[in-house]
Amino acid sequence: TLYAGAASGGMYVHSTDTNLLKALYPNVTNAETLRKLTNNTTSWHLVRYINPTTQKEEILPISAMVQGPDGTIYVGTGDDTYNIGSTYGPMSSKGRGIFRYNPNDGSFKVIPYSSPEQNELFGAVRKLDYIQRDNKLYLFAATNTGLYRWTIDLSQNDTESQWNNSASLVQSGSVEQMVL
Repeated sequence: TLYAGAASGGMYVHSTDTNLLKALYPNVTNAETLRKLTNNTTSWHLVRYINPTTQKEEILPISAMVQGPDGTIYVGTGDDTYNIGSTYGPMSSKGRGIFRYNPNDGSFKVIPYSSPEQNELFGAVRKLDYIQRDNKLYLFAATNTGLYRWTIDLSQNDTESQWNNSASLVQSGSVEQMVL
């Protein structure tokens, strides 16, 4: 399975995994159609994001991606040329935050307080990476306003509630790259 993202076109997956394709196409129940999807090794499939507020499909401007230890795909959005307070220039897209994509069930969720509507600091995510140590996941985001870290305790059953208010600023200022 291979994932790819584009600033102007969203996130795509190339896979022959039947379970993953079932999550992408929940309305396809015909076994023959699923077999054709699985056997088509040249196809890339758009990962659909439905905005929970508007209930409409949106194409996310993908700028960074990393796959976590459990298979979760973390997705950063926003073009590097977008600056806080500026208008959109040609070829730039203001980000919509940092998202978690679960390939097992097809869920695509924004990480709380990372959407620009809630926090203007995440308008352009340049790079994502993580470290897993001692049952904790440390997710890092390099953005046009700083380097941020989330700490998630993997030993707890309810990791969903841990994302709330768990972002901390590591370094302020524009961060282009990072290596963990």
